[in-house]
Amino acid sequence: MQALVIILNQMNFFEALLQEFNDKELYGGTIIDTQGLASAIAANCDGNTFGTLRMMLHGSRPFNKTIVMLLEEDKVQVAIDCVKTVMGNLNEPNKGIIFTTPISFVDGLDD
Repeated sequence: MQALVIILNQMNFFEALLQEFNDKELYGGTIIDTQGLASAIAANCDGNTFGTLRMMLHGSRPFNKTIVMLLEEDKVQVAIDCVKTVMGNLNEPNKGIIFTTPISFVDGLDD
């Protein structure tokens, strides 16, 4: 089992991503309203370093969505493909991040 984490910085992809997950019958997961550390620092701190940070983040949204899905191995690539189908190249600035990590223990999931 893997945890798939998607940090979605551009909300214009959100509904289409949910629809893509639905189309592929990927229903389990949690969506969390989040904020990046850099944007929180830029919004809450003064000083030259933080002014530079504000300039780097100019035009990016201060808040994002984090989607966490616990997936069986055979569903991981399906979910990754959903993200790439909807969002395209994630290497563009402030678009989002996706990663997986192995899960060694979980309790409380229905089979």
